[in-house]
Amino acid sequence: MKDLEQKNTELQFLRSQINPHYLYNTLEVMHILAYKNKDYDVATISELLGKNLQYGLRNPSQKVTLQTEISHLKKHLEILSYQYKNKLLFNIFTFFLSFHTLIVK
Repeated sequence: MKDLEQKNTELQFLRSQINPHYLYNTLEVMHILAYKNKDYDVATISELLGKNLQYGLRNPSQKVTLQTEISHLKKHLEILSYQYKNKLLFNIFTFFLSFHTLIVK
């Protein structure tokens, strides 16, 4: 019985890995097709979204530097800027010394 529970747990884990991988691959296909069709906005958005998806799903409880987290925040804000053309303005202020501070994603 315990062996069956372990197999079910492993199967659930594998299923949880397939869906994000499928989504990432789909975004990559969208990026390539949009670029080929000269739809550079869609190409950029799908690329940024794919990068953020990868970042967020890999080791979600991992500690990263503040600089890394800010870099991915900027990607997210760039995606939003496509939705709110010329209506979204953002500035991120931080002390240079804090860039190497470790935080949880």
